Amino acid sequence: MIKVNTVRNKEDIIEFQKYHFRKNQLKQVIAMAIIMLFTLIIISMDLESTLHTIIFVALGELVFVGVMCLSLKISRSKLNKSNKSFEEEVSIIYEFDDQKIAIKVESQTIKDSSEIKWDFIYKVFEDEKKFYLYINKMNAYIISKSDIEDDKEVELSNLIKEKVAK
Repeated sequence: MIKVNTVRNKEDIIEFQKYHFRKNQLKQVIAMAIIMLFTLIIISMDLESTLHTIIFVALGELVFVGVMCLSLKISRSKLNKSNKSFEEEVSIIYEFDDQKIAIKVESQTIKDSSEIKWDFIYKVFEDEKKFYLYINKMNAYIISKSDIEDDKEVELSNLIKEKVAK
């Protein structure tokens, strides 16, 4: 069994949202921007000047990408304000074994514990600082590597790889 004690705060949540955007939603924004680019090119074919076409397409793309990014930022901000538990630090204890992940959460307003079988993990991403154990496309358990005992980090990484099919 591998035990990890961690504390989650508002900055961790914001960092996760940015990571999640880069990892998942950025592809959607790029795809929509490409579609918008082709649409603008087709619409602008009626313009007489090549310079006018280039300016029209460039401004259209800038406005589109700007509106998309602003929209995502506003929706993330509303989500954060609506969830009061984001404002307080939360103590989380993860216990990993061959069968499950046990999770104990405690703060001033929350006290909860649960167990998740490995099959329930949707996907996993690992970077140099954290493990992200997704339970669906939007929510993940975040385990900071700095909270893992040095000799257990590789063991946990191997256990996750073994238990979660990518």
